[in-house]
Amino acid sequence: QYLNDDPTVAGGILRLAFHDAATRECDESGTSYTGGPNGSIKYEVGWSENRGIARPLRVVQSIYDNTGVNDMGLSFADCIALAGAESVEFAGGPRISIKLGRLDSSEADAKKRRNVLQGSTDRSLVDTTLPSAGLDSDGLRLYFGALGLSEKEFVALSGAHDLGRHVTLLDMPKSCLKDLTRECLENAP
Repeated sequence: QYLNDDPTVAGGILRLAFHDAATRECDESGTSYTGGPNGSIKYEVGWSENRGIARPLRVVQSIYDNTGVNDMGLSFADCIALAGAESVEFAGGPRISIKLGRLDSSEADAKKRRNVLQGSTDRSLVDTTLPSAGLDSDGLRLYFGALGLSEKEFVALSGAHDLGRHVTLLDMPKSCLKDLTRECLENAP
């Protein structure tokens, strides 16, 4: 019903689900993980990578609080994952089965990666658990590769998680237009 009432929120909810899950990081042994789909996104709203996430978060929080989902024993993290899958289907994508049983975090996930990744350029430095808007193609490959995604999968996800969202260059300072730095992209109007 929430998506029928405001279809423009579908892309934001999908982005919310991705940003909640994508902070997952494996240790060097490959056996232990930190972060991930645990509802911690509600503590990470102020991160520059999460700009614009507050509105879809309010929608999912309202679903969680007002539909009896929490009375059924589902975690807030499960609610985020289910809402993300529903957004994909609502937008004409495939039905995605969601395994339940996530545990809710009581704090933000780590913003800085334990295992920093670096490609061949300055803009390929991956030192945060969410991708920076200023990453170049090498940095994006490194980031999404660390999540186990192929190039084809990360291109599809990058396009899909911005469904219905845009950044305008109309009010961007000319100095930023001449040199699209990480700071300019993250602070775009």
